[in-house]
Amino acid sequence: MRNFILLLMGLLLLTGTAYGAKKTKNMKLGLNRFNSDINYLYETQRFADETAETAEEPVMETYTGTMIATDLMFEWIMFGVVGFEVDIGTTPSRQNFTFFTRSLDDQDTKIGDVVQTVQTGVLSGLNMYFGNHESGGWKPFFGVLTGTYLSTQAFSNGGERDDDQYDTLTGFRSNQSSTITIPAQVLKIGVDWILENVGMRFQFLSITAEATSSSLPTTRNNQVQHEAVSLTGGFSVAVFAHW
Repeated sequence: MRNFILLLMGLLLLTGTAYGAKKTKNMKLGLNRFNSDINYLYETQRFADETAETAEEPVMETYTGTMIATDLMFEWIMFGVVGFEVDIGTTPSRQNFTFFTRSLDDQDTKIGDVVQTVQTGVLSGLNMYFGNHESGGWKPFFGVLTGTYLSTQAFSNGGERDDDQYDTLTGFRSNQSSTITIPAQVLKIGVDWILENVGMRFQFLSITAEATSSSLPTTRNNQVQHEAVSLTGGFSVAVFAHW
């Protein structure tokens, strides 16, 4: 998919060169720095006591934070008022947190120390500008993008307790990881400030992106581990070359 997008970008750049004699600036290439709220849920089951034959006690933990990541942004302006945009993730957001559950003897047992990285996969869509885009100045717009985000979770030190013992009733693995592809739709409204050959973009984002997964391996007690990730809201600032 990325190779296709890069090929498309190359073709669009060649198109812009072909029309260069007309002095129409219809290409943008830059970096987009954005933030969004991220919500992550982990859920499984554990044995209720040492005599239990089936796992029946639920374990659920949640994390809420803010992701800040960077995309490569390309846009081709058509007819002076419509922009075709492609965003590709370059620098992911990184969050660190720890999930605990209570042991039967009232000790804390680690589900794991979690390192979560989230970034844009590929987003593409259209922007509609208010007024002709061929001149400089302030250019307000609204747009929509569709595509994917990628979320990776790496767990370590699972099953550890306050007293340095391993909690066999929970069955948490010491190390495990998962990657979740999150389908997304982004509605946005913003404004470009365009000078001669460069510009800046400010935009508010309404992100609808959520996914569930059971791709983590089962616990040592053979219990399925469930995850859910969602992104909402957001704001971004971009700088770009314009030619």
